Amino acid sequence: MSHMIELDEFSEEQLSSTSSYGEHDGLLVPYSDARAYETPACFRVVWERLKHEVKQVVFPSAVIVPKRIASLLYATTLVFFGVFISTITIAFFRWKATDPFDAFFAHFWDEGSSSAYKPAKYPIEFFGSVLPIPCHSHNDYWRRTPLFAALGSGCISIEADIFYRNNDIFVGHVESALHADRTLESMYINRLVDLLDGMNPPRWKATDPKGVFYNAPKQSLTLVIDFKTAGKETWSTLHEQLQPLRERGWLTHWNGTHRVERPLTIVASGAADFDLVAPHGSVRDIFFDAPLDELDHPFDDGTRFRYNVSNSHLASVNFHSAIGPVFRGKVTDEQLLLMRKHIQSAKQRGLVSRYWGTPRWPRGRRDEIWALLVQENIGLLNVDDLRGARKGSWGSWS
Repeated sequence: MSHMIELDEFSEEQLSSTSSYGEHDGLLVPYSDARAYETPACFRVVWERLKHEVKQVVFPSAVIVPKRIASLLYATTLVFFGVFISTITIAFFRWKATDPFDAFFAHFWDEGSSSAYKPAKYPIEFFGSVLPIPCHSHNDYWRRTPLFAALGSGCISIEADIFYRNNDIFVGHVESALHADRTLESMYINRLVDLLDGMNPPRWKATDPKGVFYNAPKQSLTLVIDFKTAGKETWSTLHEQLQPLRERGWLTHWNGTHRVERPLTIVASGAADFDLVAPHGSVRDIFFDAPLDELDHPFDDGTRFRYNVSNSHLASVNFHSAIGPVFRGKVTDEQLLLMRKHIQSAKQRGLVSRYWGTPRWPRGRRDEIWALLVQENIGLLNVDDLRGARKGSWGSWS
């Protein structure tokens, strides 16, 4: 009996929580209580620092608050300007990016106009599904394939800026951009002759020539010649270079009593002299681009107008100078009334209205202005971005 009592006492003593560890008890640390483990010093420092930061956020001191606000404003400003600059950069490079549709025709364009060149395939093989839309390809020559990209996009009007130099007419926006290979004949006239030759084989009736659009053969293409140099030399040289188109009967003309529509309508714009374009009572095949915001003239009496179908075809003006700036894409009531007056005045005279210099960016604002002009029955929608014209619903208006 005494031995059993001693054994029980021994067991209780070994299991007591107050008993001390022996020299080998260190092996039992993973299974011991919390007293056997201490938090590393580095963790305690991080924990204390974290608690301090949390307290500063929840209960900031009077000294910390201004610093935090300044830091927040600085970071916000950096983010804002970063986003702004990135947006501008992306928009710029996207606008300057090569249009794949334009690049597609590069091999046709690079071959040039020659006897081996077969542009007759152009409207039939590659553009059999193109539907013409009342858009004007502004500064058409800026593209890699002037004329081709515009026609492939359905534009019924194209534009070439010209300078008279060395008894020839060169195409370019500024004089420093002129090049010996970029003449009006090589870039436009010869190519149009080739295209229309392909659309009008010899067996076709000369009294009913086809235009450049396979699906709309009666649609006339407008070629706007923007004179950068005035004078009789520019005028007489242009008249001479149009002879291959004239002798084939492809130029819209005024025959002295009425206007005869043909596949190509030539319009003189820019520094062109109205007195040279429209001498009284003459037969002509070059028409004037009248000032859309200054169509009224003392000569007008309600039935007769200074600018009319006998001497003019377009009526154009810079959008900003005639209508004014547009904020947030919204045209004011006064601007809308002025726009309607311009468009109605052009229609009254039988002219095609056009605003150039419409907002191009942001694209949302541009599209809103385009949509408004279409709604108000503008004659031609001036476009610099052919991709935007192709993606829109502009082909749905007649």
